[in-house]
Amino acid sequence: MPAGLLFEATVANGWPAQKVANRVSTPFGMANAYTDMVSKIPGFSPPTLEFYDDLHGVGGLFLADQWVIAIGVRDMEEIADHVFATRWAEVVQIVAQLAREQGMVVRDVRQVMIGMGMERCISHELGHSLISCGWHNPFAPDQEAGADFYAGKLDAARGQSWRLGEMIFRAIGCTGPTCDHPTPDGRSQAYVAGYNEQSSSAA
Repeated sequence: MPAGLLFEATVANGWPAQKVANRVSTPFGMANAYTDMVSKIPGFSPPTLEFYDDLHGVGGLFLADQWVIAIGVRDMEEIADHVFATRWAEVVQIVAQLAREQGMVVRDVRQVMIGMGMERCISHELGHSLISCGWHNPFAPDQEAGADFYAGKLDAARGQSWRLGEMIFRAIGCTGPTCDHPTPDGRSQAYVAGYNEQSSSAA
């Protein structure tokens, strides 16, 4: 596998710029989380999952021509820190509840949020790969909301917390004048729609 990834990102002034990301080791727990996700999609050959030091604000990429999902570690840390800083009391409450229910010992809530953010980013990019294979996108032509929808479905299938997922997708909603991604409300609603549809079908 190549050690670096060259891609096009949008910088602060709205103009595209070439960026370089360096390949890093898969963070703890992410390989197992990905295996769990794809186990919910029978008969699907999943993209290869790769991690990079910094995708310069992009967060994650689905590279269809290479059949690869790329996740930026620093990007996920920044998103998790934003969520934690703006909704820390709610985050601490939810994580404590999950720890009790699952018998976990949580020593670092921030690290839990980073892991949760990475998982949601992976599931979103996996959603892109499903849509690229012809799976129905209920938000077409909006590819991003469609991928958020499948992230919600995967979270529900895996029994993950929709409240943490909703926080993360709301946090990455686009609010600037050059937005080409859904708004915070749009991302949240698409994710929750997928979560609710999967939960209803499993009931």
